Amino acid sequence: MRTFRNFTRVCLISVILSATAQAIGTSFLTVPYSPRELALGGRTAAVLGDASLSRGNPALIVGTSHQMFFSYTSWFSGVSGSSALIVQPFGKGSLGLSVRHMDVSDLQMRTETPTDDYIALFSASGTTLEATWGQKFQNLQVGISLRGIYMDTYVYKSSGWSADAGVLLPLADEKILIGGAILNVGSMTDLDSIPPTLPTTAVVGITLDTDRLLGVQWEGLQTSFVLGGEISDIHGTVIRIGGESEIGNFRLSIGSRISKEVSAVSAGMGLTFRRFVVDYSLEMSSSQLGIPHLISLRMTLP
Repeated sequence: MRTFRNFTRVCLISVILSATAQAIGTSFLTVPYSPRELALGGRTAAVLGDASLSRGNPALIVGTSHQMFFSYTSWFSGVSGSSALIVQPFGKGSLGLSVRHMDVSDLQMRTETPTDDYIALFSASGTTLEATWGQKFQNLQVGISLRGIYMDTYVYKSSGWSADAGVLLPLADEKILIGGAILNVGSMTDLDSIPPTLPTTAVVGITLDTDRLLGVQWEGLQTSFVLGGEISDIHGTVIRIGGESEIGNFRLSIGSRISKEVSAVSAGMGLTFRRFVVDYSLEMSSSQLGIPHLISLRMTLP
């Protein structure tokens, strides 16, 4: 009888951890932090002026204004979350503090034997608390991030840490930006008896800024073209292509990402009103798991 109970417990743990991995897992660390990031095809290693993009390269926090950022994410499979960020520039550098929480509820606990009824409902969540520092050395921007991670699913919990490091090199009066970063290097404690795997990733990117669109110079129009890629054990190789045009107080962004597992297209827009910027974006992918939406508010502080 004891052997049977132990076997049943192992099966339940396996099902719980499998459901958690599909719903949250450490993959919540790879979910786009801001609508602009999603709209450009995902992690962007080489865009200036927006601290919310520093999750893809901590060096991007350099040169940003004193600002606060709030976002809400409706992701795949019922996963949702909120994020907050505050940035304080000082001298040639900047310091940012952020928090993020993502969760999913009403996960069904089942045995490995198919049945019509589930045993119970449970939830899963992931939370991070993060500090990012960036500094400019001559023409090179460097940045590092350190975050604490906490995961909770059913009666099992795991905590740990991860770090990011990145560089950004602006060229030709910042018309060309070249960046790269290593993300999520760290460790986690066991979730029951299995330590969650961190999505350690190498990211590179280049951005070209121009005042021309389709070969024509438009007064007041600024256009950027973004090309990037990443390599990780979890997602393999991902290629990202994006672009955005800004005129006056309005910005329109489009992007795509291509990998062996999934392809996606995304779009977003941003509207600036005095010290406030509102962004919204969505994505459609071949995974057919739903359409994620992100919305944010960014405020420039005195």
